[in-house]
Amino acid sequence: TEAISELNYFVNTYPKSEVAPDALYLIGRIYDNNLDQSQQAILSFDRLLRKYPNSKNYNLGLDRLIDPGQHRRSQ
Repeated sequence: TEAISELNYFVNTYPKSEVAPDALYLIGRIYDNNLDQSQQAILSFDRLLRKYPNSKNYNLGLDRLIDPGQHRRSQ
């Protein structure tokens, strides 16, 4: 999607930005929630965890990585 492309561009262009981890988390959420592409979501969350281990979204990404698709079961 255009949103994912723009977010990836941002992360790649400004990897040291304080909101880059947020962008990666959002990419993963879009893949998982909106596009039902769990494998792509897993790759995004994995990238978040590897690149930004001190991010405020680290635990959220870890939860999604451990249990992809969790949002679908809770709806």
